[in-house]
Amino acid sequence: MYSVGAMSNYEVKSSTSNKELDDVYRLLHPIIQSALVEKGFLRATEPQKLAIPKILSGRNVLIIAPTGSGKTEAAVLPVLSMLKWGMDKGEFAIRYIHSLRHTTEGVE
Repeated sequence: MYSVGAMSNYEVKSSTSNKELDDVYRLLHPIIQSALVEKGFLRATEPQKLAIPKILSGRNVLIIAPTGSGKTEAAVLPVLSMLKWGMDKGEFAIRYIHSLRHTTEGVE
């Protein structure tokens, strides 16, 4: 189970601690990087390595990978980074589309 805290609860740590992160994670907003370091998520999965740079560049991405391979993080982390950068400038807008069919399978 994952736990998510408010972004404002994370201090931006020195870039020294963020040097432990995979290169693709270093593309993300410093607050997201700090949260990843704090939670011990230092290594990106293959779907994350492929998707995060494309999403950050503004491209539409369809991620198809096995369960547990980090698809959700691959999509959400760059979106959260873009949100935070937008908030820093006083402007932001996000549209995230997710299939609920798979998420709700087995729910009665």
